[in-house]
Amino acid sequence: MNAPNIPDAIVGHEKLVAVLGRWPTFHDAEVLCMQLVRDEGRPFSGPVCTVAVCLQGEPGAQTSEGPMVTLRFYDLHDLRLASFNHQNPILGLEIAVSGLASKPHALASHVFDVTLQGVHEDAFSASFTCSRVEVVGVEAQVPHRRP
Repeated sequence: MNAPNIPDAIVGHEKLVAVLGRWPTFHDAEVLCMQLVRDEGRPFSGPVCTVAVCLQGEPGAQTSEGPMVTLRFYDLHDLRLASFNHQNPILGLEIAVSGLASKPHALASHVFDVTLQGVHEDAFSASFTCSRVEVVGVEAQVPHRRP
């Protein structure tokens, strides 16, 4: 997170803070699943992306595997996705408010810039803007389980 007040702008952030005692760094996390849906049937809405992330080695996690966090990003724009494969570690997840919304996020009050940082140039990475970020769920990581 780039600013201390960003977690308050994330719907459901308290679910994750309750488990770890703070907003996580997402350092050395692994993206297990990314699902893109065209519009969820809402009028005047854009694509929705749901991401499942295992917080491996996150300080404060009860196990070394860490909890699995499901995040949802609404009204995606300018999606850049590279090298999604059988293992998708990230250096971190950055979410920054980029200012007041304008098209294509005309119905949102703010726009978030989101970056899932790859571990090197040829590794998995993603970036996009969105109108809303939500913590959908937090659950204990079960080995070999995929969402």
